[in-house]
Amino acid sequence: MVFAYQWAVGSVFLMTFAFFLFLLWVWLIIRIGIAVFSNRNMGGGTKALWIACLILFPIVSVIAYLCVHGSGAVGGTMGGLVPSDAAIQRQIRAAH
Repeated sequence: MVFAYQWAVGSVFLMTFAFFLFLLWVWLIIRIGIAVFSNRNMGGGTKALWIACLILFPIVSVIAYLCVHGSGAVGGTMGGLVPSDAAIQRQIRAAH
């Protein structure tokens, strides 16, 4: 049985850090999965291959995906919001 007095401050810090890294790793895998499915340039077989590699060889496939698709691999969805921002700017100019 583990008691609170058996844990040193460094052990608590390392466990917290390891848990944070684990959550970061899970987020990265989920984000790459979303990026694979939302990529319109890939065919269905390529998407299935990337997902199978993510499940079977997660470390190698994450590194390979980030190398192949570069900095825009998990860049986010802000690119889709740019046209709506331009539409808002047009409405503001039209109102004046």
